[in-house]
Formats: sequence, C-alpha cells, structure tokens
Amino acid sequence: MRAERVAIMTLQNLGRPRAEFLPRPSSIPGAAKRLRALLRHAGFTFSTAVERLGIDYRMWTGNTSTCDKVKAYLAQRPNDRFDIFLRFFTLCVPTDPAVLLRWMTPQDIELLRDMNLAVPTSDGCLISPMSLFECRGQFIATDSITNQTEDFNFVMPLLPESYEFAASTPRAGVDATLDLCTGSGIHALLAAQHSRSVCGIDISPRAIAFSKFNLWLNDACNVTFEQGDLFAPVQGRTFDLILANPPYEPVPQNQSNPGENYYCGGPMGDAITSRIFCSLEHFLRPNGVCQVIHMMVSFDGGTHEQKVRKWLGRLSDECSVGVISRPITFRSETICGATAVEFGITSIKRHAKGQGDAFPQQHVSAKVTG
Repeated sequence: MRAERVAIMTLQNLGRPRAEFLPRPSSIPGAAKRLRALLRHAGFTFSTAVERLGIDYRMWTGNTSTCDKVKAYLAQRPNDRFDIFLRFFTLCVPTDPAVLLRWMTPQDIELLRDMNLAVPTSDGCLISPMSLFECRGQFIATDSITNQTEDFNFVMPLLPESYEFAASTPRAGVDATLDLCTGSGIHALLAAQHSRSVCGIDISPRAIAFSKFNLWLNDACNVTFEQGDLFAPVQGRTFDLILANPPYEPVPQNQSNPGENYYCGGPMGDAITSRIFCSLEHFLRPNGVCQVIHMMVSFDGGTHEQKVRKWLGRLSDECSVGVISRPITFRSETICGATAVEFGITSIKRHAKGQGDAFPQQHVSAKVTG
C-alpha cells in the first residue's frame, strides 16, 4: 500500500536534478532485445528478488522491517550476476564499472548509458537513477524506489498492489482495453497479451515518457499511451476491459491535490476513483469489466458497494459489483475519525440487457494475494 512511503537509501549526487532523468529508447539497433536478454540470463525476476532479500512480496512498502532486511542484504558480498543486477538496476546502488564488466560487455554498458539507465557519479561509479522491475515476464522502468521525492511528479514503482492487481485482472481475450492512471504502463503492457488493442492514459507527462519507454523495451505493438485527464483522450470510444490503479490516499488540500502526484486522492481519497465510476456508463461496453484498486473510507458504516453504486448512477441497474477488500489501520489527518478503512479491488461487470448478473453481487473482506 503506497501510504507507507519510506526511502531505503539516498541516491548519490547525479550532477543534475533527478527530474531531468528520463529513460529513453536507444537508437542502437537491437538495444531493447539485448537488455531483455541480459536480464533474463541473470534470472531477473520478482520472485527471485523476494527470495534473495528474505521478505515476502510486500517488499516494497518501505516499513522498518523491510528496510532493515534490505540494508542487511546490501551489507553482504554479492554472490552472482543476479545480486549485482538487483543492486544496480532495482536498488540503485552505485557500482564500480569494473564490477559490471564482469557480467556484461562494454557495449552493454554503452547501451545502458544511451538509455539513461547508467549514469556516472562524481567518484567514477555508475548508478541507475531509475528502478527496473520484472512482472509476469515484462521488464518495467520506474522512478527509483530507493529515493522517492516530492520534487516532481514521481512515477510509481511496482508496489505490492501492482502485483496484486496483475494477479487478479481477468485475462480472457478482449477487443479493446483501457488502462487509466497507467503510470509506468505495467497493466497496459500485461493487457496487451490478451487484447487486440490497448490504450494507457495518464495526466503526467513523466509517466507517459516512462510508459512509452517500457513499451519499446518490451517490444509490444498493440499499445498506445496518451497524456490526459482520465477518459478525456478517448471520448467516443468504448472498451471491453477498463483497468485503473488511481491515486487513492487521503491527503489534506494544503499538502497536495489529485493529479499532482501518484498517490493523492483528495481529502477522502476518492476524488479520482469516484470520477472513474461516474463515467463508466459512456465507456464500458455491455459484458465489459472494469477493475479498480481502491481505498474506501467509511464514517457511517455504509458499505463499499453502496458507495460504488451511488457513483455508477443509472448504470448501477445494469451492473454487478464484486469487492475483495481487507481492513487496514491507516488513518491520515483527514480520515482520523473514520469508522472503517478498507483496501482492495473493486470489479464492475456491465451485463447486456436481458441478462442476469454475470457474477454475484458481493462484498468479501479478505486478504488480496499476489
């Protein structure tokens, strides 16, 4: 859950503001294929990272226990190519080029520098100003997980919810998929494997730069990314599958506003979530599914489904609502008096006229597994 944002370490001085560093597709022929091959040869997977660090898949929440384990891992001597790559590509550890040259060629390092994935530091080391993750066979670049900042609109790393969402998304073949608040583009790229076409949208130009790089890196050809506010770039179009991992953290207005960063969902956390559900009538096809990560706050004992159906408006009569949620203890300044706060995934199925519910209307309080 992204409300627990704690840096594990601090990047060394890169010589330029971090906001200036964006990943860039290399003009060198075969660069993306070569990087994918390097990572695969090293066994660069999320499950292996979890195993090496000795923590579960919720490794990226930044809690004290996790930070201590990461620090203990970094205090050990690297054993193999995977250890070097995890340190360099994901944890952004400054590394002597001679160490990297044990596991890659000078040409490989030149490729990384051309992509902005390797930048020289003042003491002669190389460092990645971004983090690379693996998820279901895709390699995803994001802003550095080890040094989150408020200096610019930070692109969200792959947090536990990214893996939960990926595991729960329906993977039946569809014609058109829309991924709102796409961030790094991870869910759009995963949907490309079972969709004829996919569109990812984000209001942040930085997110679009990362998502387009990840599109190039993973060699997908049926995905487009567009900058805009939620559904604005796709007016007049409809979709079989709509996905969204929107900003949902309750944040006071004097601290930040929705759209300024990857986590602020307004004082109640639902400023963006509510807009998504309110607009579904115009964009979700009959028999289509919308799946959204949520944090739901209650002050009066009302159910999550009741809130969602109110947002759906007249579309509610055509939909079944499925909720998988777990109660959480998180309370911010604006929701300190909440009677309940739940985190999980909401699924909406719009059934065709004359058909019954596609799945039972339900609210399940349960742990979401990856």
